[in-house]
Amino acid sequence: FGTGAAGGGGGTALLPDDAFMRLQNEYRQTAQALLREKDYQKAAFVYLKLLKDFSAAAETLEKGHYYAEAASVYLKYCKNREKAAACYEKGNLVSQAIELYIELNQEEKVGDLYCLIDKREVAMTYYEKVAQNHIRCQQYVKAALLYKNKMAALSKAQEGLLQGWRSGKDAFNCLGFFLSNIEDQAQRYHALETIIKEDVHERNSSAFIQILKQEYAKGDELAIRAKEMAYELVVAQVALNPSIITELAAFNKEDRQLHKDLVRFKVQQKKR
Repeated sequence: FGTGAAGGGGGTALLPDDAFMRLQNEYRQTAQALLREKDYQKAAFVYLKLLKDFSAAAETLEKGHYYAEAASVYLKYCKNREKAAACYEKGNLVSQAIELYIELNQEEKVGDLYCLIDKREVAMTYYEKVAQNHIRCQQYVKAALLYKNKMAALSKAQEGLLQGWRSGKDAFNCLGFFLSNIEDQAQRYHALETIIKEDVHERNSSAFIQILKQEYAKGDELAIRAKEMAYELVVAQVALNPSIITELAAFNKEDRQLHKDLVRFKVQQKKR
């Protein structure tokens, strides 16, 4: 499939407007007929050379799975490196795709493609750049997902999630993901014990209680300890944050009297 300059284009420019439009319509009808016949290369030729509809030419080639040719048109005529890179990727032209994705600064995609061709060590360098950028932007969950799912580096994922919890940036989701990565119940219990002793304070106590609610709702052996932790935290924080006492309702759903007392407490707080 050729991608050179259109031939005969200068002659059509001398036609009257209505004749030019008729000719253009004929070309377009021809292209559409060729598409119905699934003759994608000829249809793309009409779009490119006769109609100068470069996007339609590239899309037609892509639809026909002529990915290298489509990428060439996207690059030369549409100046669209992203679509060209995607075509190279679809066509399993990995080296060309990598080159463009590097230019586009899509480093995670570069890592994915290096993994595809079994160059894992090179892929890890690109993944690490992406993960570190997420951390600099305080997007700790994104960094953790990359470490865990693509780099098999769970310890780094956990370190980043704890950093997010301690910094107060998306604290609830960071701690939630951190705990979800701990399958062993005893280890998860130990992690909660450590965090409540060392990393829970007035600013993040409400978020920690939300985490305890989730653990309590699981109904496993850790549920009892989650309830006890919630009470300990409420007792420790109630002087500074009286409204925190209302969080106890989630741990006592069957206690109607407690619910009534908490409702009265909330009303009294609003009146103050």
